[in-house]
Amino acid sequence: RDYDAQYEETARRDIQVVAGILHDELATDGRLGACVDIGMMLSRILEQEGYWNYLVKGSLTVSFPPPSGIKRKFFWSYDLIPSGTQGFAAAHAWMVAPPYAVVDIALRQQPYTEGRDLIPATVLVEDLDPADATIDDVFSPEFIAFAEHHDQVPKVLVPRFAAPRWRDFMRVFPAGQLTSNGLRLKYCPVGIGAPDSPFKQMDHWRVNGRLAREVYRELVMPALKESRRRGD
Repeated sequence: RDYDAQYEETARRDIQVVAGILHDELATDGRLGACVDIGMMLSRILEQEGYWNYLVKGSLTVSFPPPSGIKRKFFWSYDLIPSGTQGFAAAHAWMVAPPYAVVDIALRQQPYTEGRDLIPATVLVEDLDPADATIDDVFSPEFIAFAEHHDQVPKVLVPRFAAPRWRDFMRVFPAGQLTSNGLRLKYCPVGIGAPDSPFKQMDHWRVNGRLAREVYRELVMPALKESRRRGD
C-alpha cells in the first residue's frame, strides 16, 4: 500500500507512543514469552487509531556483540515439543505497522539466561537489511536430528519435508536484520496473522491487571492526546 506523508508522520509518532506504553506494561507485569498476546493487544489498539498492521510469527536469531562472549540465542519456529515429537510454535512474534517494518515490544521480555541488559526495550525500525534465513535459524538441532534419524531426511531437505511452503512464503515475506552497537537481530517470518476476536471481546488475557480495552482507554488515549497536544 501507498501512504501519504501525513499518514507516515502521525503513524511514526503515535505507534512509538503506543508501543512504549505496552512494553512498559508488559515489563511491569513480569510475564515472559508473551509476544503473541501482547502483539494482539497492540494490533487491535493500533486499529482503533486507524493504523493498518499485521502480526508476524517467526524465528529470531540474536547475535550478541563479540566482546560479550555470549553465544547466539535462537528462537526456532520448528522444534521438538515436550512429548518428544516434532512441532511448530510461534517462537517469536512482532508487528509490521507502516512506516515500521518491525515493531517488537516483547524482545527483552523473553527467558534469557544472559545478555538481557544488551537487548533493547523496544525495536521500532523502518528498514531492515536483507538477510538469508538459514535452516539453522528456523529449525532447532533437535528437530533436524529427529528428521534425520526417524524420517530418514538429510538436513538440507528438512525444510522441504517439514515445511514445504516455507521457502515460497519467504519470497513474499523475506527475512531481514538490523545491527546496533554490535547486536544483530535477524527476523525470519514463518507466518502472519491477526487477532481473531473483536477488540471489545478480548477478555482472555490481561497485562499488568488490565484488559486491552482498559489499557487503551486508561493509558493509551490520554498519552496520545498529550503527545498530540505537545506536537511530539
